[in-house]
Amino acid sequence: MEQQEAAIKFKDEEIQKMKLIALAHKDEIKVLRRNLMELESKLLSKDERIKSLEAKCLTKEHVAMIKKLKDERRTFKDNAEDLKRKITELEESFSQRVKTESEKFSCSNTSDGFLKLEAKHDALEKKLRKYISSYESLAKEKQLIQEILKDDIQSCSNMSLSGAIAALCQRLHVLEKERAESLR
Repeated sequence: MEQQEAAIKFKDEEIQKMKLIALAHKDEIKVLRRNLMELESKLLSKDERIKSLEAKCLTKEHVAMIKKLKDERRTFKDNAEDLKRKITELEESFSQRVKTESEKFSCSNTSDGFLKLEAKHDALEKKLRKYISSYESLAKEKQLIQEILKDDIQSCSNMSLSGAIAALCQRLHVLEKERAESLR
């Protein structure tokens, strides 16, 4: 029995050692599980990042398109600069033309031209007033002639035809002399 008791005691001691080892391993297992969970969460976040990077990943086609767009942008920029340069050149040439034209028509030239035009205007106005007065006198003369002819035709109705024509011609001659004198 002593042997059995010694075997039991030995077994109890082994059990105690095993329990201590199990406790130590239990703590170690908890730490390892915690580490495992942390690693799994890191793995999930890295998987999500990989998916987002794959979605954002540039393919060869995208790179080619970007390169093409950059080339087009550069070409358009160069064209725009050329056009700006041409615009400035045209503006400069336009301003030079305006300057030369304004120098041609300086104040003295335009005032001389204005004075000439004013003199022509005055001469034309004088001429027009003469024509208007002449027209008015002719209109009055026409009206007088019509009245005289009416009177003379009524008075000539008693005369012979040749006498009436002679009287009308004489009256016309008198009126022409009066008109010539009024124009002087």
